[in-house]
Amino acid sequence: MDLSEQQLILVGGPPASGKTSVGNSLVDALSPSGTMCRHLSVGDHLRAIADGREMSAFQGALNSHRASLSATRPIPSELTASIIAEWLERPFAIDEPAPRFVVLSGYPRYRDQVNDCLGLLSLVRGFAVVSSFATQRSLSGAFIGAALV
Repeated sequence: MDLSEQQLILVGGPPASGKTSVGNSLVDALSPSGTMCRHLSVGDHLRAIADGREMSAFQGALNSHRASLSATRPIPSELTASIIAEWLERPFAIDEPAPRFVVLSGYPRYRDQVNDCLGLLSLVRGFAVVSSFATQRSLSGAFIGAALV
C-alpha cells in the first residue's frame, strides 16, 4: 500500500486518559464526509497479537515480551514500530482504497519511541498530534486541521 498520500493522526496521553475513545471519535468525525479513515489502538493491537487474535510476522518476538505487555512496561521501541508499520502497510480488503487518514492512539508512549515514530512519519504525507486530554470533551476538526498538510 502506498503510504505517501496518507495523513497520520497520533493520539497521545497517559494510561486510561481516553486515547482509544478519542481515536474512535476522530474516525467518526472524519468518516461521514466520505473520507476513508482507519484507527489503530496500539495497545489493543499488541495485546491481540500476543493473544493470537491478530496475525503478525512479529508474534514470536512480541510473545518473548509478554510479561512486559501485561504489566504495561515498555515493549522494545523497534518492535512496536515494526508492528505498526506492518499494520499500516497491509491492505484490509481487496477493493478498499487506501485511507486518507490513519489514527494511531497510544503511540509514541515513551520517550525512546519518538525516534522510531519519526521514521513512521517519514512514510506518510502529513501528521497531527492530538492530546486525549484536550479533545475528550470537545472534539472538532479545529484541533487537527492546522497540522495536516
